[in-house]
Amino acid sequence: MRMPVAVAMLAFSWAAQAAEPLMKPFVLAAREQGKVLEVAEAAQAKLAAAGFEVAGTYAPYPGALVVAITSDELKELAATSRFGGYAAAQRVTFTKLGDEVQVAYTNPRYMAAAYRMTSDLAPVAAKLEAALGRVEEFGSDEGKSARDLRGYHYMLGMPYFDDPSRFGKFKSHAAAVEAIEAGLAAKRGGASKVYRVDLPGRAHHEGDRLQAHPLHRAPPLRAPGLRRRGLRPLRQVPHRRELHRPQDDGVAQLHEHPLRA
Repeated sequence: MRMPVAVAMLAFSWAAQAAEPLMKPFVLAAREQGKVLEVAEAAQAKLAAAGFEVAGTYAPYPGALVVAITSDELKELAATSRFGGYAAAQRVTFTKLGDEVQVAYTNPRYMAAAYRMTSDLAPVAAKLEAALGRVEEFGSDEGKSARDLRGYHYMLGMPYFDDPSRFGKFKSHAAAVEAIEAGLAAKRGGASKVYRVDLPGRAHHEGDRLQAHPLHRAPPLRAPGLRRRGLRPLRQVPHRRELHRPQDDGVAQLHEHPLRA
């Protein structure tokens, strides 16, 4: 009698998972006419009215602009999760493609699941949609459920999300901040500072890494259909690193979690 029960429970689990909405890493907000900077200025005014602030901007190549935004609400939600700092700033992108400027932003719900946050960032997603609009999600062919993203592993032999790359240890948080700021100001290793977002009890630094690096800790975003559909996402820029608060031994650690989004 136990086997039918086990089969029924397994079927229920599959059905529950299938019922979960599938998410993609980017949201196309609008297709606008005009110059990239003009479209970006108008969008930034809408974002400011919605309570967002610009943390930094980055132009990876001509005809493209990345604007990193944050808010008090976003920082508070990010501070409640171990790796929430990676989502403390969302990116809004402006890309010239033909005669139009595509306005898109990283999907907060997707990022919340991929970074295993306690919040699903739904309030942030709602405010972004109200401010900029929402045409469709894109960035992958099929999308991933929140459950899939939280347990995602790229491939055998690659690190898991909760096994970050550690780039350094410092005697104190203040010493770490000073060293990182100095290194970015000097553009050591070809890296320069794009923005910095401080969270309660920690500091989150973001820098532009000019070298190409394989990014492997979140689902691949290569989707051949994007080019056919006339979509161009700005994926891995800028590169994100997080400075964690000192541990019990007083040591602060600099972590990196490259995300394919």
